[in-house]
Amino acid sequence: MKRTIFIPTDFSEASLGLVAHTLLLAGDDEIEIVLTHCFFLTDSIVELLFFDKDELFKSLKTRQFNTAFRALRKKYSQVKVVFRWEIFTGFTQAAFRNFVSGNRITEAIIPQPYFQLTHAIGNFDPTPYVRRSRLPVAVVSHYAYLMA
Repeated sequence: MKRTIFIPTDFSEASLGLVAHTLLLAGDDEIEIVLTHCFFLTDSIVELLFFDKDELFKSLKTRQFNTAFRALRKKYSQVKVVFRWEIFTGFTQAAFRNFVSGNRITEAIIPQPYFQLTHAIGNFDPTPYVRRSRLPVAVVSHYAYLMA
């Protein structure tokens, strides 16, 4: 059975701990991990016209993050996993339900307590949306994923 897992990320190395936790427990399952950055879009029409998701990801991913991500993939190379990067920009629970449905997400992994590891303008905490969704949610202790 293929599992599609929502994992929030702010593109810090520490946020990859949730991915490591997921891969560690994956077993023989085929999984797709949807690494999601939650971001408020601007109200400026001009900025929206020139908005590019890939450019946003390039600006947020640091060299250290990319290095840590490659090392994580190498460490868990035996796991059947596909990674996908997405942005959630909604303001409502209905928007989150549509995001989950459109991405065929079957479960979520969130940190406890949630905290923003980076202080980039426009980031927001997806935990309230995830908790109110009907997804099965695994909560990973903050300290557990920092040590992974």
